[in-house]
Amino acid sequence: MPDNSNIDVAIRIQEKFEFYFLSLTFIILGLSIQTSKFGVHAISDGLELLGWVSLFVSGMAGLSRMRWAPFLYKVKEAIIRRECDRDDAKCRELNGQKRVIRGEEEISIGDFIADASQAVKEVEDQLSKLETKNNLKDLLHVYGFTLGLLFLMGSRGYEPAVRIVGCLFK
Repeated sequence: MPDNSNIDVAIRIQEKFEFYFLSLTFIILGLSIQTSKFGVHAISDGLELLGWVSLFVSGMAGLSRMRWAPFLYKVKEAIIRRECDRDDAKCRELNGQKRVIRGEEEISIGDFIADASQAVKEVEDQLSKLETKNNLKDLLHVYGFTLGLLFLMGSRGYEPAVRIVGCLFK
């Protein structure tokens, strides 16, 4: 069995990053809500609200992603288990075994291999759909966070920028 210590380290780092990033999203949202000041400029007020919405959507996408992560691992494990059963049956077929017992019945090993292959395909299709949704949530988390920060920067920087431009053109 090959040493997977590098993979284990990579997984731990990725998990820590995801927790940190999710926490950071909600921390920035909370701090921006707590320190906001409205009523000076309509543009900065609008940008502030857009920042809040972007950060909230980003955080919720991240939470949903984290919630579904264990299920993805369970589905991947189901694929591996079915592939092992299929491959084991193929080895037995090569060794001359003609029939296997599945549950209460005895069936041909060829039928068992076909059923196992079909089961792998079905679970892989399920995993593909889940991974597509998970990837969309990841994009929403990252880009929602980025947009939220940009909106907040615009909101908090609007008034100073207007003053600077006003001073330059007096």
